Amino acid sequence: MFYNDLKKAEKMIEDSKNPVIIPWRSGRRLEWFYSIINFANEYAIPVINYAGEVLNYPSNMPMAVDEYNLEDVDLILNIENGIPYFPRYNDVNCKIITIDTEPLYNNIPYLGIDSDIILRGDISLILNSLKPKIEKGIIEERKNKVREIKELQNRSKNEEIQRLSKENTINPRYLSWKIGKLDMPVFTDYQVNPKYSLPNKFSSYFSIPDAGYLGWAMGAAVGYKIATGIDTIAAVGDGSFIFGVPTAFGYAAKDFPVLCIIFDNSQWLASAESVKDVFKNSHAWKINKFPGADLKDYNYGDVIKIFGGENIIIERPDEIDGGIKKGINILKKEKKPVVLQCKVDKTR
Repeated sequence: MFYNDLKKAEKMIEDSKNPVIIPWRSGRRLEWFYSIINFANEYAIPVINYAGEVLNYPSNMPMAVDEYNLEDVDLILNIENGIPYFPRYNDVNCKIITIDTEPLYNNIPYLGIDSDIILRGDISLILNSLKPKIEKGIIEERKNKVREIKELQNRSKNEEIQRLSKENTINPRYLSWKIGKLDMPVFTDYQVNPKYSLPNKFSSYFSIPDAGYLGWAMGAAVGYKIATGIDTIAAVGDGSFIFGVPTAFGYAAKDFPVLCIIFDNSQWLASAESVKDVFKNSHAWKINKFPGADLKDYNYGDVIKIFGGENIIIERPDEIDGGIKKGINILKKEKKPVVLQCKVDKTR
């Protein structure tokens, strides 16, 4: 049965004119990571969600795209991803091949995404077994198309970064870009935008699990430092910093220091965004105020001082480089935990 499904999947890939790969956590294993690289590059298939729960495909490789029009896609290779797209926002009408170690996702109460073929098993074994026959001319056409998309997206981002660097306040996308320049493993509760931080190395980016994640990044970053000895970044919001139990974090980070970067927007932004999304006619949405979701402007990061660390307040884009340099110096030379509390705009 598996062999027959494998051959059917091969035929679907061969017949596809505009396929995409949508992974989420397939970069958890090194062999899976390289199997996706080899498969996507060989058959010139663009990779959306190159960084999902983890880094699945390097952002600097040719098939990594920030966005892709799913309405034009005729085949999705859904790899280790319970929810490849949101039907509410995407009008998708194509065939789907699901490749997963647990394709039924029993931890999700309701899963409404259908698949034409499900290939269950080791990701590398499956991808390495798929040998679709695709003409070289078609592959070259795909490469050229994705190259144009990628060049346009990169040009747009570079222009945006230049503009944001001159602003009086810190945009979180600009802060993400700065974090990406540090070449350190990043654990984040989704505050770091991988489209701007552009992770490229295996095991360099870790974002939200399927559930129960708020505040996890701080402890996970310390755990990574304990396991590897590598200096690590925990990038969190002000709300998730509180959920991460700062005193427990400081106690652990005292002996295993990491760099914690707070995206401090003085708001439970996720809650405010939910109100905007679900209750579009609400009074809170009209006046842009969300009682209970707005936070007072405290220096939350000062709690790290109890454990011998330092909190550095950063309020403007031109202060980021100096603050990061000072923080890295304290982390590496003085072996102390550091919090960079960055005052950012209320936006993603």
